[in-house]
Amino acid sequence: MCPSDLKRKVKLIPAVRDYFGGIAHSDLLVPNHILFFSRLHRRDLPVVKRPIDHHHRFVLIVNLRTPGSLGIDRHVIRLPEKHAVFIFPHQFHGYLDTEEETMNWLFITFELDKPGPLEGFRNVRIPLSNDVLRMIDRLVGCYLGGGAGERGVNNRLVLQTALLIDELLHSVNPGTLREAPATIETRGQKLIERVHRVLFRRAGEKLSVAEVARELNLSESHLRTLFRRHIGYSLGRYIRESRLMKASGLIHNSDLNLSEIASQCGFDSIYTFSRSFKRAHGMSPSDYRRFLRRRSDR
Repeated sequence: MCPSDLKRKVKLIPAVRDYFGGIAHSDLLVPNHILFFSRLHRRDLPVVKRPIDHHHRFVLIVNLRTPGSLGIDRHVIRLPEKHAVFIFPHQFHGYLDTEEETMNWLFITFELDKPGPLEGFRNVRIPLSNDVLRMIDRLVGCYLGGGAGERGVNNRLVLQTALLIDELLHSVNPGTLREAPATIETRGQKLIERVHRVLFRRAGEKLSVAEVARELNLSESHLRTLFRRHIGYSLGRYIRESRLMKASGLIHNSDLNLSEIASQCGFDSIYTFSRSFKRAHGMSPSDYRRFLRRRSDR
């Protein structure tokens, strides 16, 4: 049975004057290679490094329960419930703390060919309206509905994710978001912010925990303890990952050879760099560069 309101609306459609014209999309961002995952406990926050192409992917983090803090580039962003944040490809980032051990954060990661319109959302937190939360609910339902890999399901996931990104672009004014800086509430959080800024500033150096402690005028043991308490893993590991993150960005975005990249990222030799990179990511730096070139040629 046809809805009566539909009949009324159809009668209001104006006559067509140009059959060769029509409505075209304008800067619609269509994501590709979409993955969903969640983090339900503070200890789960360090993001798994495989598949390696997450380095050149966007990540939309949606906080559904438990406020927390993220370090993104030189910024520390407090993420309240019902807020989201974009992490851009190759951004230096880490998870600094959460108010509770248990949490419910959704991660939607994807690739974009033309990400320009998203630039206004770099390093800011995004409030989520009830309409946007309902869109996310439908999107997750589609993701969980089964049939992943089937053409119809994949197309619906891509289109619904594109609609979500488009709704964020048109319902939120990014210029107003920069007026709401993160609030660092505790002494421990303030110290973690200082650590993060040191690591961002010196990400390409062979930096030791002792050197970071000296910059902050703290004992090395106290800094190690405090960092593990708030981050959930060691400062040494965080330093190593920051160097590898910078290296991944240089492999993707520069024409430097691998020896030059190793030097700029604080590795003693190409051999040390290759070994560390493969141990962390499951493929060598040269294989990663070939992988990226194959993807760009598609």
